[in-house]
Amino acid sequence: MLRLRYYGDPILREKAAPVGEITDELRELAREMLVVMYREVGVGLAAPQGGVLQRLIVVDPDPD
Repeated sequence: MLRLRYYGDPILREKAAPVGEITDELRELAREMLVVMYREVGVGLAAPQGGVLQRLIVVDPDPD
């Protein structure tokens, strides 16, 4: 499971790598990110906030 990173964590200042091919591993990462986002009652989560340096985000535009 991903561990959320907060303001001040050095990983949040690093440059994330672009996403290339969509793989099963990337899909699994997105699923894990959604679980964390909903557990924390958020509307979006970027992969670096979970400690993964990839340019990937998940968003729920209608969180209700």
